[in-house]
Amino acid sequence: MISRALPILLAAAATLAAQPATVEGRVTNTLDGKPVRKATVALRGTVRSGTPPDVDTYLTEAGADGRFKIENVPPGKYQALPSHPSFTDRLPDRAADPMIVTLEPGQHAVVSLQLIPDGVISGRTVDQEGDPIRAAYVEVLRYSYVSGKRQLSVVRSAPTNDRGEYRAYGIPPGSYYLRAAVRPGPGTMLAFNMPNERIRGAPPELGFATTFYPGARDVAQTAPLELKPGAELTNVDIRLQREAVYSVRVKLPESSPGTPFSGMTLQRRSPEAAPSRGGWVQRMYNGFFEFAGVPPGPYVLTATHGGTETKGQVQYARHFVEIVDHDVEVPTLDFVPGIDVPGAVKVEGTLPSPLTNLRVLLQSQEPGPGGGNATVDADGAFAIHNVLPETYQLHVMPVPRGAYLKSVKLGDRVLPNLEVDLTGGARAITLVLATDGGRIEGQVLNAEGEPAPSVRVTLIPDGARADRRKIATSDDKGDYVFQDVAPGDYRLFAWLDADPGAPQDPEFRKPFEKLSIAVTIEPSSRQTVPLTAITVHNFGDRLRNP
Repeated sequence: MISRALPILLAAAATLAAQPATVEGRVTNTLDGKPVRKATVALRGTVRSGTPPDVDTYLTEAGADGRFKIENVPPGKYQALPSHPSFTDRLPDRAADPMIVTLEPGQHAVVSLQLIPDGVISGRTVDQEGDPIRAAYVEVLRYSYVSGKRQLSVVRSAPTNDRGEYRAYGIPPGSYYLRAAVRPGPGTMLAFNMPNERIRGAPPELGFATTFYPGARDVAQTAPLELKPGAELTNVDIRLQREAVYSVRVKLPESSPGTPFSGMTLQRRSPEAAPSRGGWVQRMYNGFFEFAGVPPGPYVLTATHGGTETKGQVQYARHFVEIVDHDVEVPTLDFVPGIDVPGAVKVEGTLPSPLTNLRVLLQSQEPGPGGGNATVDADGAFAIHNVLPETYQLHVMPVPRGAYLKSVKLGDRVLPNLEVDLTGGARAITLVLATDGGRIEGQVLNAEGEPAPSVRVTLIPDGARADRRKIATSDDKGDYVFQDVAPGDYRLFAWLDADPGAPQDPEFRKPFEKLSIAVTIEPSSRQTVPLTAITVHNFGDRLRNP
């Protein structure tokens, strides 16, 4: 009897386990609780496997009442993610906190989702006399962290119309700075100069300086605007200042048959002081190339001569220009041929995936062309062609699952960090991947000792290998895990409300060092490290008001 009943029980259990689930709910506005019509709702699976990972996502659209339903969802764990073009799912200084939904076979789950309404900033760009500036555009900026450095980043931008009016919309709540700039183009006197044309009796060349609201040249001389959820800030007028502009004149290289002049770029070396759409009037005449309408400041001029970066030999010239109070004429450029950098990837151990998904990138530390990238062949070989002989930052992406980047050699020398100096000419790059990485796991608790979900956990190495930094997010039980950790010494931080990217900045981390956990990873080791979440804003208040 038991032997006959067992297959029936197993079949019934399998049928129950295969029963799909249903998720329904409502998307509302955090400001007034009203429904958000036509919001998109996604159920994204959190269990990932394979390289690249296989993830199932189910989508639907909420109705006019904000309600939605997703049926026939396999049992499992999912993130419920609402979105809408006029809303955001989080504040700029908060980590995303997606709702985790665990679906049992046949379950009918009901969830409530919220979205934060975006805001609007509008006004005019005017000159010192109050006349509208129609050829301007306005950038909405906020401070964020990029590669561990705090800098201004563009969130939105908007052009001005014929009345000098702009309207920047879709802006999440937060603190912002405004920057206005004018780009020379058709309609300016500079753009109409003909070859060999001499302008007599022309007024001095003046442009509009890049200006921060309300009329400052430097962001340090202004204060941020506070934009609340769903708010519209109107009459935010920016008064641009006039400034003298100058020309950078460069003698064109003589082209050899089959190696034509390819082009020149002039880029500001301090990008935070320059608008993202900066550009100058460019013209060629009498064997010269000229950038006109350039404001004072430090620049890097890069010229290319010859083929393309992937075909034929390219020659490069780089010249640093400082514009103070007069035009600059660059002497004859000294071109150097691009070099081909060979390389190889070696693996200590066995990888579960081929090396052909791997890409090696050399990123220049100066603006303009010069670097390059290459895909790794199945045998581990790669070659980056036509590289300007200078210093680069090496990036390897993505590092295969189950491995870590153990070491980098340039020629016979092991590099202490990922800075590759090619000023002495081409040398082979050897990358060693190892598969004996360690594992760190644990649970994040809040100040009350309860599991803290959706907390960002950062693993910071002691030393210069920034590529060994890792980020994980705690799940609905507060659990986190790091895999393929290179052997070495690290510190673990759990951040409840740190700005995205901020923990990569050593200066930001310094006040919180005592709240971190030191950990040493041995090859193939496994450690369990419990963490307490750091509340950044409350911590700052405590420091200011002990």
